[in-house]
Amino acid sequence: MAKSAHTFSSIMTSLKKKEYSPIYFLYGDESYFIDQIADYIEDNVLSEGEKGFNQSVYYGKDIDAKSLLAAARRFPMMAPYQVIIVKEAQNMSKLDELLPYVENPVESTILVFAYKNKSPDKRTKFGKAILDHVAFESKRLYDNQVAPWVESYLKERGKRMSPKALQWVAEALGTEISRVANELDKLLLNAGPEADISDQQVSASIGINREYNVFELQSALAIGDFNKCIRIIQYFASSKNQFGKPVVLIGSLYSWFSKLILVHASPSKDERSLASVLGVNPFFVKEYLQAARHYSPAKLEKIMALMLEFDLKSKGVNSGSEDDAALLKELMVKIYEA
Repeated sequence: MAKSAHTFSSIMTSLKKKEYSPIYFLYGDESYFIDQIADYIEDNVLSEGEKGFNQSVYYGKDIDAKSLLAAARRFPMMAPYQVIIVKEAQNMSKLDELLPYVENPVESTILVFAYKNKSPDKRTKFGKAILDHVAFESKRLYDNQVAPWVESYLKERGKRMSPKALQWVAEALGTEISRVANELDKLLLNAGPEADISDQQVSASIGINREYNVFELQSALAIGDFNKCIRIIQYFASSKNQFGKPVVLIGSLYSWFSKLILVHASPSKDERSLASVLGVNPFFVKEYLQAARHYSPAKLEKIMALMLEFDLKSKGVNSGSEDDAALLKELMVKIYEA
């Protein structure tokens, strides 16, 4: 069992304090956090003068266990540590042959494994032993974690954007943090010196229309403005907007209507409490409260059945010959009539 739970934040804090461990085993589905830790170690543990003799970077497919053991057991030359980084470590064969070293590592070696898109077999001796060191599982964020992460990323860089823009970014870019960070860095390059990044700058950067997007569709549904709903759907159809694809849009609406059910079920209608229950920024709670007044529990039950029916239709089940726009217009009409 691991000695303690290591998080991205705790590892980075220790590294910045120059508190190093002999082995870092970084694994999981989200490459961004693995790369951030490995890159920080590669760039900052040794000085430029020390790196020549004391820092090695290997790729898993290019090095075997025997060679890595020999390298790890060397002592540093005119430096307090030697750093060895194994990138794409999941491609290394016979990793279990490293068990003797993992059980008794050299304290002056910092050995880093970047083991992406896989997890160690925790039933094996090697799997159990490696988790006794600094082992960090880099997990993909859930949908509702992306906007807070973006907010934190911007705050570290002295920038901020509106709650609405944070949701645009989360919806448009998804949960692959490497991609999100890359797009944010592009945005920051062009954002100017001001702390506030405008909604206009965000929409232009990530390619989302400020008037015709899924959030504006939800806002229109919240007040029963079905004429606006149809206009947004027509925009999606005419622009071939990727976020207006039925399978994507129905998924977003299903999530939105599900939150209205939670509003009705919540004993407290306090905005902060509801924000926690719904997993949204408090900025959006008023809209959910407004929408809940428009959609009773009985109506929501019918709408959720429609969501499932049209989700199947969007995937070709009993869809007839309807195109995307016709399918979504029919869904809007049926929501209105529910």
